[in-house]
Amino acid sequence: MALTKASDILGLKKKIEEIVVPVGSLSASKVTVSLPDFSATNAAGAFEELKVDISDLSASVLTIGEKIENISEYSTTEKLIGKWIDGSDVYEKTIIKDSSFVSDDNTILHGIENLNKIIDESSIIYFTGGASLPLPAISTVAGWSARTRDFSSTNFVLELGSNLYSTVAEFKTTLKYTKTAPVTTKKTTKKRG
Repeated sequence: MALTKASDILGLKKKIEEIVVPVGSLSASKVTVSLPDFSATNAAGAFEELKVDISDLSASVLTIGEKIENISEYSTTEKLIGKWIDGSDVYEKTIIKDSSFVSDDNTILHGIENLNKIIDESSIIYFTGGASLPLPAISTVAGWSARTRDFSSTNFVLELGSNLYSTVAEFKTTLKYTKTAPVTTKKTTKKRG
């Protein structure tokens, strides 16, 4: 295919942009794409085609697809989601509480065994009228602040201003954290002698 005009180049660019590869649909391990070499022309003044070899495209697309699919899977059970800066595993868990737990200072059990460090936390309160409030919410007016605090190995505190807790319908928090190695105990047996 000889490209001789700027409109030919723009048309090819549009065709390349329209190429869509559905995740999991590739069966070939190699794909060759021909593109014009915009820096070289032949004797007739047409652009030469440049062949680009994209090896193992199917494996790359599948791997990327798996990563994309796992981005937004929230769960109320613990799941491994990646690695932390120091190389330790990062886990994620979402905790949901309805309004039955609500008072001005709520201790919430997180149920995480061997918790080491909370590395990220995202919390939100949903109110009975349908509104929501991402936390922390700090107000200069008494009774309107809300935050999570005091994360320990077993629980944390949801602190609600006195004007908020009577209208809370639900509380959700997603925790990302690292864990310590599980403590194992070694059983010893006594020899009878």
